[in-house]
Amino acid sequence: MIDVIIYSRVSTDEQADKGYSLRSQEEKMQVYCKFLNYNIVKHFQEDFSAKTFDRPQFIQLLQYLKANKNIRKLILLKWDRFSRNVSDALNMLKTLRLMNVEVIAIEQPIDINIPEQKMMLSIYLTAPEIENDRRSLNTMSGMRRAQREGRWVASAPSGYSLKKDERNKTILVKNEKAKLVVMAYELYASGNYHLEEVRRIMNKKGLNIGRSQFWNFLRNPIYIGKIVIKAYGNEEEEIVDGIHEAIVSKELFHKVQDVADSKARAKTRMKKVNSTFPLRGHLICPKCNKVLTASQSKGNGGQYSYYHCQSGCKERQTTSEIHETFLKMLKALTLKPKVAELYHVVLLKSIQTQRSNHKLDKNVANEKISTINKKIERVDEKYIDDGLDKETYKRLLSKYKKEISDLQSQILGDTIPTTNKNEIENGLGLLTNLRKFYDEASIEIKQKLISSIFPEKLIYQKKTYRTTKPSEILRLLYATRAASGAFRKKENRKKLNSSGKVAPTGIEPASKV
Repeated sequence: MIDVIIYSRVSTDEQADKGYSLRSQEEKMQVYCKFLNYNIVKHFQEDFSAKTFDRPQFIQLLQYLKANKNIRKLILLKWDRFSRNVSDALNMLKTLRLMNVEVIAIEQPIDINIPEQKMMLSIYLTAPEIENDRRSLNTMSGMRRAQREGRWVASAPSGYSLKKDERNKTILVKNEKAKLVVMAYELYASGNYHLEEVRRIMNKKGLNIGRSQFWNFLRNPIYIGKIVIKAYGNEEEEIVDGIHEAIVSKELFHKVQDVADSKARAKTRMKKVNSTFPLRGHLICPKCNKVLTASQSKGNGGQYSYYHCQSGCKERQTTSEIHETFLKMLKALTLKPKVAELYHVVLLKSIQTQRSNHKLDKNVANEKISTINKKIERVDEKYIDDGLDKETYKRLLSKYKKEISDLQSQILGDTIPTTNKNEIENGLGLLTNLRKFYDEASIEIKQKLISSIFPEKLIYQKKTYRTTKPSEILRLLYATRAASGAFRKKENRKKLNSSGKVAPTGIEPASKV
């Protein structure tokens, strides 16, 4: 007698619309097993969607199979009880075959060992997937049709409740929190409060909205009686009149938008940087470890500039001395043209190697793409249900689409997503003209360059610089410099010690101060 387990599954909509039931599936499988003299040792059943195998009972089923090596067959009614996704189903069948477990759908029997019958398996598995896709399209189409009629199709936003109209269709109606919505708009429109201040005031009064959602709350046209129909496929985003009653006036709403726009512009306006002090914010005091500031003072008929400490330790250095030493250091970091050419050849060879190493098996890549598409579906559902704000939705969608694009490229093996030849050439060009580039750059570019080369702070002491921590960038640059000079002077090889600390030409990692 062969030991088997049986598995039945139903989702709520199938039970209601198609008459499926767990009991009915179990009875049919029991009759089948009795006829073939199979010994049912375990029955797993669940009410869960088959879009993925991340299902509570199926996970327990797999654990049971691993613990009980005597099980040889998994019995189910139809293949759509097993899965509604072709790629996932084929992968799971492969997993089960490695466990010496055969899957049998009693109403859709096939012999997986016969090549032609794999086509039937694909049909059995694809049919429910197509049905799911069609249902999703129909749902989306119905929702967008309802939106064009002016109906809200998600959970009710703050200030509204969902009710049924005379046609038994859902409609938004104002509730007791509508007056709090108006109060929030009025407070922000006054311009006297920051966004977070308004949110906290309203939370205390009972209008509980999360920090990440409050900005969208003040931007949502739903409160002036409008419905936003988001872009979908080839259809652009549009705004239509809703059939619900507005909570705030158009005048108040637009005033809030004006205030929000002005605050956003003020927030993104770049902070003015004094070009006299490009190293401000990048130097720390060698005595007390506080960040040095900078200032100018008058004396002896002229104006003098200093980097100095504010903590009372009286550390002060003239900008001319600090800048002169810094330029010497940049010159020391500059690559020789011949070394840059060698790097260019090596990096291009590295790109070619990466292309070969990153070329993915088509099936593996398609499985990953399928997983990402499921993530996109979940993001879409959350967005439609008002569980995600617009900015987060766009960011996630862009991220997932880029991942899919990268995977599709890697299948062909003709591109590396993170590598760009032009970037390599531009970077090497910059390193061969580092001093000149720094001299001609704007103050903003200078500070970005300093941050790139010295991600940790610098300490200036005794006419030399040292880093607060060992810098990998400096180690590589000085290693290149040392290697290029090794052909001329053997002693240059001593510029790097085994610990990776960089200490040539007047710069070294900081000791503890």
